[in-house]
Amino acid sequence: MQADVKFQNQNYNIYSIVINQVLRDQEQLPSLPSLTLKIRSAVADPSISRKALAELISMDPSLCAILMKIAASSIYRAQMPAQSIQDVIALVGLQEVDRVVMLHSVKSLFTLNHPQLSKLF
Repeated sequence: MQADVKFQNQNYNIYSIVINQVLRDQEQLPSLPSLTLKIRSAVADPSISRKALAELISMDPSLCAILMKIAASSIYRAQMPAQSIQDVIALVGLQEVDRVVMLHSVKSLFTLNHPQLSKLF
């Protein structure tokens, strides 16, 4: 029998629940989609063109919408707004694209059974 993982601080109680449910096979940690891995590999490739990267990103419409929204935010506001994913990549940069891809993928993976966990994510 496995011992339960417990945290001293109440703020970390939800993480204790997650860890214990994973240890008991009541929850499963998801794997990243293959498209995410392809995009992240492309971002890391110094020889990748914006066009090729944009084609990969375009395979995920919700990711495209998120990136377009970020590019339109006041942080990145430019004289000429981004009109395409290629424009977004040029405007926000590869590091931000990579960060958003990862966050979007991880968030979309969590369909958890525990109501508190679903609310958290």
